[in-house]
Amino acid sequence: MTSYVRVRWYHEGAEYAVLFLSELNDDRYEHLHRGQHHGSHATRIEVRTVRIVNVQAIEGTSNEVTFSSSIGQAWGHWHGGLPADGSAHVEIDIPEPVTTWQSADRPADALVGRPHSVVTICALVESVGDDGVVALRLASDIVLVDWEAVVPPPVGERIILTTATVELYPYTV
Repeated sequence: MTSYVRVRWYHEGAEYAVLFLSELNDDRYEHLHRGQHHGSHATRIEVRTVRIVNVQAIEGTSNEVTFSSSIGQAWGHWHGGLPADGSAHVEIDIPEPVTTWQSADRPADALVGRPHSVVTICALVESVGDDGVVALRLASDIVLVDWEAVVPPPVGERIILTTATVELYPYTV
């Protein structure tokens, strides 16, 4: 089973990357913990991103946006300043635990939903942890979700789930 750890690093108040590390061992953790993110260990670090475009604030809200991506059009809660050109790389977070899901009958990833309605996600199950965390591959991103559904999904299966919203964290690659 492959496990993922999410690591963010900051410099002078700006967030530069969100990293997902697979099979993190003590040496690599210590290396990152000390803030030494450059060097030989960095060759095994993968940056997972979803690029979104047409980011637009939803009128009358303080942090809600609509956006488009290669996997659909949706909405979510934006963290940080809106991009001047309307596009960004983002980390996608599903804030609520997943309680229901179903096997997908479609072959492609999807992230779709109209403002203030549920967001539907179709993704591939990358790993299922003993700690109740499931890693989903959504386009080029790995999305870690807390899993409270009675039956965990099988690794390698494409599933569909819905959530009230997604959280979007922009960062520089």
